[in-house]
Amino acid sequence: MNDCLICAKHRGEGPLVGEVVASLDGIRVSHAPSGDDGTAPLGSLFIETDRHVAYVADLTADEAAAVGRVRTVLARGLREACDTEFTFATVVQQGWSPR
Repeated sequence: MNDCLICAKHRGEGPLVGEVVASLDGIRVSHAPSGDDGTAPLGSLFIETDRHVAYVADLTADEAAAVGRVRTVLARGLREACDTEFTFATVVQQGWSPR
């Protein structure tokens, strides 16, 4: 998909490119992109599948489970390394507006 921001990111192009932290079993973890000051928000990570899907609902059961496992491992790592009180997970959807 040439117009997909995530696919472009995975090619190393576009405004969402951030340092890849890990890539394993079809799941990619990367830092949020750097801001104008050259730094990325501490602890802000993206978890994405290598396979293009337009919607989270389009993930296979195995992909969804893998994303969940990676999310949990990352949350534990942030808590242990940074003594975070809470870790929040969000789903971001492009092109949606409330009615």
